[in-house]
Amino acid sequence: MTSKRQIEANRANARKSSGPKTALGKALSSRNALRHGLSCQAQVSCELRRLWSDLMVDEQPQTVAMLADAAETFRRVRAIRLPLLAKLLNEPSLEVIEHIRRLDRYNRSAQAKQKLALRQRAQFSGNGGIE
Repeated sequence: MTSKRQIEANRANARKSSGPKTALGKALSSRNALRHGLSCQAQVSCELRRLWSDLMVDEQPQTVAMLADAAETFRRVRAIRLPLLAKLLNEPSLEVIEHIRRLDRYNRSAQAKQKLALRQRAQFSGNGGIE
């Protein structure tokens, strides 16, 4: 159980850390989530839209959208990972390794989305689930 003294200390610290105060600080912090663009909504490429419309005839729209989104995330992760791997070969550093490790989060998320969509697709078509 948290003591009253700890609660008061937490409140005092919270009052001190209320975010950036200057215009520059606010502008910089507003771009924190936009460093690589992987966490934003994917812009589906023309190729994926074509595939999407071809599949839309036989599939559920939600399943096709999930597959297209996962495919676009895989493409974007690959586009970021390849230059990092080249950089790692030329000048090994822990910083580059950390960037590559962080990309795995987005790759795993896309894999989970793809697996779920394929499972839904199999259930929709009556083939059961995938392993």
